[in-house]
Amino acid sequence: MKQRYFWRLIRHSIFFVIAALACAALVGAAGFRQARREEQQAELRRGRQQAAEQALLRAWESLNISNIPFKSKAPDFHLVSIERTPHGAALLLTMRNDYAKGITAYNIATGSPSRSVDSLLHDALTAANDFTIAPGSTSEVIVDFNDPDLEINGITLGAVAFDDGSFEGETASIREIRQFRQGQLIQLERTLALLGKPSSGAALLESLSRSQLDLQSTPMESQLPQGSMMANGAKAVRLSLAGYLGEIRANLESGNESSGMPELIEYAQRRVAELHASVEGANMNK
Repeated sequence: MKQRYFWRLIRHSIFFVIAALACAALVGAAGFRQARREEQQAELRRGRQQAAEQALLRAWESLNISNIPFKSKAPDFHLVSIERTPHGAALLLTMRNDYAKGITAYNIATGSPSRSVDSLLHDALTAANDFTIAPGSTSEVIVDFNDPDLEINGITLGAVAFDDGSFEGETASIREIRQFRQGQLIQLERTLALLGKPSSGAALLESLSRSQLDLQSTPMESQLPQGSMMANGAKAVRLSLAGYLGEIRANLESGNESSGMPELIEYAQRRVAELHASVEGANMNK
């Protein structure tokens, strides 16, 4: 009796061991198949990406610049010329302002997400002048070549912003310019609050260090919708401010009494007021 019970127990144990091994094998096989599927999907994505890059490269090599159509929602901001840049797949556009007012921003699309070109503290340490395309003058902008069908889709100028606060162009493009400026405004106000009032000596170095650290560790664009025009505007100003604050630190460390900080703060304060007017204003006419 005891011997039969013993052998029955052994048979049952063997059965459970075999069942457990079979289950483990099934789970392992399922995991392997899942890993293999994920690997195949990754390979497929890489193949598609490589194919898209190769198609874009072929399109760039065969691109006939004279065949690129230009569509403008602001007819008196004219395209003068299109050229290939010496390095990389990008185009250099030369634009001429034939309006009677200065242009402070414009929105361009090249078969891809549009790009707002705006005043970004240009020459703030020297002349404290906004970037403005005066009537009759020209401006250059580089746009990436990222549309293999550019000769079909063309380049579109969506809108322009004028120095009197008005706009001309399609509503969606005007909205994008305003969102871009909203991002600029958010970053400028944050940095101004950290800089405080113009100071000198140790206090100036302390506010400078605090502001530089904040620009590096807490970029405002990371707190805004990723890839949005607001995030782009905040990033553009952050990079510009980081460069200028670096120059100011270099001036201070070299013993140069004219650091440029008061001029930068004065300009930034004026720019904040202008951005508020542009973002909140209701004037969208010519």
